[in-house]
Amino acid sequence: MKKEKEKSLEILNYQKRDVESRQQKQRENIENEKKRLREKWTQELIEDQERKKQDRLNNIKNFQEIEEFNKTEYQKKFNLIEEEKLKDKKLINNIIEKEKALDEIDKKEKVKK
Repeated sequence: MKKEKEKSLEILNYQKRDVESRQQKQRENIENEKKRLREKWTQELIEDQERKKQDRLNNIKNFQEIEEFNKTEYQKKFNLIEEEKLKDKKLINNIIEKEKALDEIDKKEKVKK
């Protein structure tokens, strides 16, 4: 009877250690999974922040390119307008000179008569 009791006690102790061992492994697995998820989420957060930063930089670059394009186009239009003004001024001056020359010719003809 004593041997059976010891045997039973031994079996119970083995089962107890086995259950404790499995529970410990389960706790370790849960902790490892938590750690893995934490690292994954942290990495995803870092990647998301980097993506947003890159998007902001791209937006700034695009805005600057658009702004530069607009400045260039404005300058081209301004230069064309200035060229047209200069041409108009030259044309007006030529007309005035021709009118003056014609007036001189008219004066000389009146003087001759």
